[in-house]
Amino acid sequence: MLCMVFGQLTSRDSMRDLMLSLEAHKSKYYHLGFDQTVTRRNLGKANENRNCKIFEEFAYALIEEARHSCYHDDFEVKVYGNVYALDSTTIDLCHQGQG
Repeated sequence: MLCMVFGQLTSRDSMRDLMLSLEAHKSKYYHLGFDQTVTRRNLGKANENRNCKIFEEFAYALIEEARHSCYHDDFEVKVYGNVYALDSTTIDLCHQGQG
């Protein structure tokens, strides 16, 4: 699951892309909580054998935990001055596979 979360957070497009990204951080596997033998085959087997609902339910549990830790009954934020929202979304300017 850690590998798949890493792939999601780093916007990996495929299992091959995920593996290349993970291999670049191989020296940090221990600190990331990964086993020393993360392979494409192991990830493929795990994805075949694991129901995707487990990730959905875990996400809902994390969202609920965040709500309880951040919001209280009369949650209110007073802001004085200007407020700016920055969007860090990237836009892919070239599409692979198109001539």
